[in-house]
Amino acid sequence: MRSWYRNREIPSRLVDGPNGPQRLVPLDAVLERAAKSPRLQRRAEREISLEAQVALLRHRVDELTLRLAALERDVGPADAT
Repeated sequence: MRSWYRNREIPSRLVDGPNGPQRLVPLDAVLERAAKSPRLQRRAEREISLEAQVALLRHRVDELTLRLAALERDVGPADAT
C-alpha cells in the first residue's frame, strides 16, 4: 500500500494517532487497486475452483479404494484370533 499511495494510485491522508502520525487510506480505494494488481491476478489464475478440487478428491478416493481392495485380495481375509 505504501507504494500505491506514494505513486498516487490511492488517496491517503495523515492524521494524529496515539503513537504519532498515522496514514489513513479509504478501504474501497485499496480494494479497487488490489483488484488490478498483477500479483492478485496471477494468484486467481493458479487457484482451481471448489468443484475441481472436489472432483480431484473423489478421483483420489476412488484410486485408494481400488488399491485397498487389491491389497485385501492379495493378503486374503484377516485371521480372527
